[in-house]
Amino acid sequence: MTKNIDTETNISNLPELEESVVVQVTGITRYGVYLQLIDYQCTGFLPISEISSRWVKRITDVVRHGEKLVVKILRINEERNTVDVSLKDLTVSERRKVMREWKLSNRGFQLLSEYANKSGNEFDELELKLDKYIEKYGNIFIVLERMITDPELFELVSLPIKIKNDLKDFLSKRIEPTQYGFEALVQIIFYGKGGIYKLKDALEKFETTSNKHGLTAKITSAGAPIYMVRLFSYKPEIIKKYAEKILNDELNNIQKMGAQVSITKKGEKIKV
Repeated sequence: MTKNIDTETNISNLPELEESVVVQVTGITRYGVYLQLIDYQCTGFLPISEISSRWVKRITDVVRHGEKLVVKILRINEERNTVDVSLKDLTVSERRKVMREWKLSNRGFQLLSEYANKSGNEFDELELKLDKYIEKYGNIFIVLERMITDPELFELVSLPIKIKNDLKDFLSKRIEPTQYGFEALVQIIFYGKGGIYKLKDALEKFETTSNKHGLTAKITSAGAPIYMVRLFSYKPEIIKKYAEKILNDELNNIQKMGAQVSITKKGEKIKV
C-alpha cells in the first residue's frame, strides 16, 4: 500500500528550539492562541505578548481561527508534548519564505504520492531513494523539478530506469520548471572599419562561453549601441557562480578587441 501524504506526518514529535514552523490556529482566547503544529505531533500556544511588538487590542485583529501561520519555537515541554511560540520574533519576509518553502515541499510530496498511487509503486520506497537529495536541496519539490531539468541528478537517482523515465514523464506534465536568470544592459561601441563584424564575433563568443558553463545566453538590441544581455539556467547556483563572472570576463575581452564598453545596469532575476 502506498503512503498517503494527507495522513499525519511522523517525522518527529517535537521541533527544535528557535525552529520556524507552520502551525494552524485551533483556538483563540483573551490570553493567546492555541495551535496545532502541522509537521509535528504536538500542540502549541502563542501568548498575546508574542503576537506583535505593537499593542494588540483584539487577537482576532491579527489571527483568525483555522489560519495557518509561521511561528518560532520559544520553549518546549517534552512531558506535555507542547511548545510555546512567538509570531513577533519573525519578520514578515522570514514568515513568507518559510511558508513558500512549506507549500512547495507539500506540493512535492503530493506529486510523489500521486505518482505512487497511479504506478503501483510504494511511496516509502520512492521517498527513501530520493532522501539524500531531499536533504541536499532541502525540499522534495526541488528534487522532483531537477529530475526533469538536470540529467546528472536523473542518472544519480538509484531507481530502475523504467521507473525513472515514467516518473520523469509524469512530472514533466505537472511541473513547469523554474528558470533563473541574470541580465545586464551594456554599451558596446566599435570604432573604425569592420566594427559591426567584430561586434558580431564578440557576441557569438559570449554565447559560446556561456554554453560551456551550462548557461543559455540571449543578447538583443536595446537600441544600438545598447544591448540587453540575459543569461539563463535551471540551476540558481550556476547563475550565482558564473553569470556575473562571464559577463565581466567577456566584456573585458571585447574591450581588448578595441571596443568601448560599459555596463549601464545589471541585476539578478529569479524565476524568469
